[in-house]
Amino acid sequence: MKATLSRFLLAFMLLSLVQGGFRGGVTHAQGNSIQVRVMTYNVDEASDFGPIVTASTPAELLAAVAEIYSEVQASNIPERAEGFARKVEETLPDLIALQELSTWRTGPLLQPPATNIQFDALQSILQALAARGLSYVPVAVSTNFDAELPSAAGLDVRLTDYDAVLVRTAPFVPTRTTRAAALRVTDIQVHSFMTNISFTSPVLGPVTIPRGWISIDATTGGKPFRFVTTHLESFNSAVRLVQAQELLAVPLNTPIAVILAADLNSDAESNDPDQNGAYRAILAASMVDAWSSAHPGDPGLTWPLHGEDPFTAMSSPTQRIDIVLVRQPRVVSADLVGANPSTDLTPSGLWIADHAGVVATFELDRARGFLR
Repeated sequence: MKATLSRFLLAFMLLSLVQGGFRGGVTHAQGNSIQVRVMTYNVDEASDFGPIVTASTPAELLAAVAEIYSEVQASNIPERAEGFARKVEETLPDLIALQELSTWRTGPLLQPPATNIQFDALQSILQALAARGLSYVPVAVSTNFDAELPSAAGLDVRLTDYDAVLVRTAPFVPTRTTRAAALRVTDIQVHSFMTNISFTSPVLGPVTIPRGWISIDATTGGKPFRFVTTHLESFNSAVRLVQAQELLAVPLNTPIAVILAADLNSDAESNDPDQNGAYRAILAASMVDAWSSAHPGDPGLTWPLHGEDPFTAMSSPTQRIDIVLVRQPRVVSADLVGANPSTDLTPSGLWIADHAGVVATFELDRARGFLR
């Protein structure tokens, strides 16, 4: 795959940050504690890819790819990025976990690799943030899969799916907030899961969908904490549970304070072990759910806000799969964002994503470096 100039510059910037120690912003509270605010948001690729998975003939596959790409075009990724930036401006998180970021490329039919970038969700988000005077940098990007298929529209369509973590890079204006301390990123880990879903397509044959996780160690006021994000498997509960166990064995296995902000694809409000197994496994490892701690008895459903394959403009959320979990925390607040049809639709009447985001604030004990 040919690297674009923007990807090269991003890679160079990340290397410089890791070598030199990156400084961004973090919340300060009064007294003997520091507040950290985080956001998790699945920003939506605009399709669940059902037509591709179910295609049984080459002709059906070509039509499915064209249908999905048309859905992506209609989803207006740049406009939705503007809506996301507005939510960031309203909440001012210190760290942001993003899932279902996508780069869509096109190219001549049956002549891979496709290199003409049509939509780049991360670049659209960064541009929208900068336009609002918000200073965030992607300190880690986890590429999950990169796939290209021909379409009935007479061109190849290529999707690169990835997750990312953004960190605030500049103090907030004092008149807007009192948060203005330094956050130092000291270690960044990006890894693929060892276990991923595999299936056989009638047309494509064996297919594996890789996923992964990001872990960032940071310090503020000389005290450490770890921030982790992931996007667990959505279609297979057994694979999802194994991926959760991998999280517990590696990035969540730390003595310092740890924050997991992610799309777990595991319904926290379900009583069905097949639906909530991954969430329950992580919760059992001395983790606290920020939403249920701040809003006991409130289901806080996050998905789906609209339907896909085919697209439907509105739907009633049935699951809480976008979750922030913390080990030994003091939860200050937790809020859903991007879920109010009266205020959160774009000018074209679109949701920012089919998921609501979650913003949570925690107190980090200055003396011990652990969340209380």
